[in-house]
Amino acid sequence: MHTHQDMGSQQPSRAAFHVMGLILRGGGTVRMRPLLAAAGLSVDALAAAINELVASNWARIVWRGPAARRPITLPERLREPRRVVATRFGRWRYRTTWPS
Repeated sequence: MHTHQDMGSQQPSRAAFHVMGLILRGGGTVRMRPLLAAAGLSVDALAAAINELVASNWARIVWRGPAARRPITLPERLREPRRVVATRFGRWRYRTTWPS
């Protein structure tokens, strides 16, 4: 039997909560370049926040296809993903969760 303690902390970090707000402000989906510009985070901090959202099932990543052109102006770490999309669970959870 699972308990609430088994679930661990469902609360995202402040950076992940900020990134989720930017995704939702963009209609639930945002491309990488505008997200990088609006977030005001370093590339590593933004990637960590996105990974945290994906791990908690708040968001998912839409990847570029094999024949897609990679934008050379983006940092190497952000060239493969096309966009970040909020999940239905993430949209609901964002409205009911407040950062501490």
